[in-house]
Parts: sequence; C-alpha cells; structure tokens
Amino acid sequence: MTDMATAVLPREFYDRDPAQVAKELLGKFLVRKISKGFLIGMITETEAYLPAGDSAAHSFKGRTKRNASLYTEGGHAYVHRMRQYHLLDVVTESPERPGSVLIRSIEPVEGIEGLINGPGKVCRELRITQGLDGVDMTRSESGLFITEGEPSSRKILVSTRVGISTAKDMPLRFRI
Repeated sequence: MTDMATAVLPREFYDRDPAQVAKELLGKFLVRKISKGFLIGMITETEAYLPAGDSAAHSFKGRTKRNASLYTEGGHAYVHRMRQYHLLDVVTESPERPGSVLIRSIEPVEGIEGLINGPGKVCRELRITQGLDGVDMTRSESGLFITEGEPSSRKILVSTRVGISTAKDMPLRFRI
C-alpha cells in the first residue's frame, strides 16, 4: 500500500472544472483506510456538479451549515445525506467556485466484494460517514483519498445525471 499512498492525487488535480475532473477520476482508486487495512475500489461512475448555473448542485442556493465543505479547497470530501444514505462528493475548484464530483460506483480492488453500483452503496461498503465530511483527500493520513489507477482503454460513456429532479438534462454523468 505504500506505493499507493505516494500516488495520492494532488490538490492541483481537483482545482479544475468538475466535468473534467469527473471524467479523469474514472479508473482511479478510492481508498478508505480502516483499522484492519484498506478498502479500495476503482471508480467506474461519476457525476459532475457545476459551481454556477447548476440548480442540482448543493451550492446553488449558497453556503449553509450543511454544505460548508463545498466551500473549501478542491480535494476535500463533501459527505452528505440523502434519505438514509451517505453520499460522497469530492470538492473541485476553489472556495469561491464550489463545484464537486459525486462518486456513483466502484469496482472492488481490495477488502470489498462485488460491483458497488450506487453512491449510497459506495459509502456503506467503504464505511464513509458524516465524520469524514471535510477531510482533505489529498493526504493519505486522512483515511479517505484517491490514488492513481491503472491505465484503461475502456470507453467513457456520457449521459444525463440520474436521481435528481432539476438540471437532469445536463450530460454530466460519466462511466466506464
């Protein structure tokens, strides 16, 4: 795991347009450090949420106590709840431009089994809870981070976002 810890994606990776970050997260490894080792999945599906003009983005109506983590530097975790599920977004851009990327699905690499298809399942299987909201995912010490993956020749499929009621016609869902 030491090689993987040194390949943690740097802040500069996230300090860009959410749609670009969402595409480039595909094939990377989402890593959760737990007391018994690591839970690792390859990211296979993402959704981008834009910092301006995106009515589905949690930052659309401005900063609140609930979405405060969106207003941090790119590379921080934004863990929020939808009904009984925790969901994980990675913050992109800057505190003045609070975009994010929702991690929708992963394939198991270590410590988990079976395709994890759904953002609530990602958090459940990797034990991601509200306690990780705001952690700096550019540091392996945080216990939740993303590393370089393995090169993939798989085609990226682009479609509209799912599971939302507004801005659902925007082609900001990416998967391999």
